[in-house]
Amino acid sequence: MREDSPDNPASPDTSTSPDHPTPRPGPPSPSWIPIGIFLLVMLFTPLGRVWPLVVVIAGALVYAKRLRLETGLLWAAVAFAGGVLSAGAWSPSTLAPSFRDEGADEQALPKNFRRLEIRSFDGFVRVNARSGLNRVRLERKGGATVTVEQRGDTVILTARKPFFSFSSGVNITLDVPVGLEALIETSNAFVEWQGAVTKLNVKTSNDRLTVRDAGVTTTRLETSNDDISLERVSGSVYARTSNAAIRAADSSLSLDLQTDNASITLERLTLTNNTKSRIVTSNGSVSVIGLSAASGLTVRGSTSNARLDVIAPGFDVRLEDTRFSAVKTGFGMAELEITTSNDRITLKP
Repeated sequence: MREDSPDNPASPDTSTSPDHPTPRPGPPSPSWIPIGIFLLVMLFTPLGRVWPLVVVIAGALVYAKRLRLETGLLWAAVAFAGGVLSAGAWSPSTLAPSFRDEGADEQALPKNFRRLEIRSFDGFVRVNARSGLNRVRLERKGGATVTVEQRGDTVILTARKPFFSFSSGVNITLDVPVGLEALIETSNAFVEWQGAVTKLNVKTSNDRLTVRDAGVTTTRLETSNDDISLERVSGSVYARTSNAAIRAADSSLSLDLQTDNASITLERLTLTNNTKSRIVTSNGSVSVIGLSAASGLTVRGSTSNARLDVIAPGFDVRLEDTRFSAVKTGFGMAELEITTSNDRITLKP
């Protein structure tokens, strides 16, 4: 019988038992070198377009325990990102990336409608209201889609962007009947309306709004970081922007104009009798040239840290340091209130 000694140590027991099974080797650890190469290939070559196949292969390898779960998820995420970045857009309905200009198409609008609704993004909307025309021209890119449908007496145009999109948008040009009610909601898009409309409500952002020859209408315009322009408009107007100018010319109306850090200009306007209008800005000038009313007219203004330049023949003018009033007595008084700061007010014939 052999005894253990320092010169003859006991050999470790390498036998196994049910309580201590021998550990089984797991899936091989991934090497970051091939993963890095795979990432570069997927992101910077056209092979990114086959990302669905890569995801399927990664899933199969994980299921067969030939690839760690976290590595498979990494491969799937990189493949998906490669598909999106190499294509620019992804349409979940077809699983097909698309980053191309789809061209333009023109189609007739439904007949006999009295209301128009447009919801779009990243493009422009141009509407011409005139008799005898009823059509729409669409220019799409980056996988954007547009649907045109009629619900009762309302025609609805809806533009949709892909699930992921780096450069998609829609340009919409319409010829529509006169006398509609219209609602336009978009973003990062220039909107232009020309022609008679009974009610117009437009909301966009980061681009300008223009309304011309609208006839007698109720108009509400909202944008930001770009200008609003009104020409030959009658009725009532509310217009709001920021960091951009507002201009109204050759119109007969009541108005409510608001901006900041920019100017407001009125040229050759006639205010409607028995109405109260206002102009509000900050850090921007106000210029009113050729203002009139059918009968009586009162103009009041206030500013700060700036001068007043008031020339109003035929008006009773009262000037203070930063305030003024100009009154022309008559029946059915129209009123205009002007408020600004840190810039001047100009009132001239």
